[in-house]
Amino acid sequence: MAVEARLAGAGVWPPAQVFITTDEQTILAGIKLPCVGIKDGPVRTRRLAGGVEEKILRVHLVAWAPQGKGAAQVTGDSTQAGVLAMTATCADLLNGDLLGIEGMIDARPVEETGSRLYLNQAGRSVQQKIITFEYVRQR
Repeated sequence: MAVEARLAGAGVWPPAQVFITTDEQTILAGIKLPCVGIKDGPVRTRRLAGGVEEKILRVHLVAWAPQGKGAAQVTGDSTQAGVLAMTATCADLLNGDLLGIEGMIDARPVEETGSRLYLNQAGRSVQQKIITFEYVRQR
């Protein structure tokens, strides 16, 4: 929820277009494009010296852009942001942001997928790109 609050409060996208999703392939009903879905990823836990517990949490940010002219849904144009710019904006906003969470020591993007084209139920194409962040918390 902290990632959602940070992205929704950044003023880049309307808050209703930033949402927590249950699946990377699902855009919730009523969500308008472009949008960013937030999906939890795997969590690794390990014990460090002195009884410190370290959790490495992955969060997937799923950028969706509507079909545009030419490759606008990928690259963007004067009428819309493409998924490349959307994931770059997510990286700029969240890289190094510890989200005000006690014990958080690192936050950074670690992986991006290539963009993918999907057809929605109305037969329109939408472009998707996923950027994965890794958060490290020690207690």
